[in-house]
Amino acid sequence: MKRFIPAWYSHDKWWESTSVPFYQKRQYTDFDDMISLMTMHSKNNVDYQLMILSFSPYLRTFLHRYDLFETNYWSVFDDIQGVSHQTPQAIDYRDLAWPENTEFIFTPYKIQAVTGEHTFSKIHFSQEGYLMWIEDFQHNIIQ
Repeated sequence: MKRFIPAWYSHDKWWESTSVPFYQKRQYTDFDDMISLMTMHSKNNVDYQLMILSFSPYLRTFLHRYDLFETNYWSVFDDIQGVSHQTPQAIDYRDLAWPENTEFIFTPYKIQAVTGEHTFSKIHFSQEGYLMWIEDFQHNIIQ
């Protein structure tokens, strides 16, 4: 079995996720020779394993984008956190515990949830439309 260890991370902050909302331009290209090698192995039914040494919360979405969703992988961050390989579930922002009378403002790039006179949240989504993260603000300062 071949093992691939990609360098899909920032050179100065290897532990940070490189995922960005769909409207931000990436500083690098997603495609590299590693994708090509894994695709060749997959199409020829050759066993391989992907070893992820950086924080990659959107790894499955990334692999799906290149038709490599069935890739056997091991992630150090998943192992540390005790995360098992299970079918992911999308989170609907409307199902979260929002204060009563929250107003959702839809923009082309994100959803802003006004929760009070001086509080609001920015809801960011991935290229595929999945919830990525929510930023809470109080008096225009991120909390």
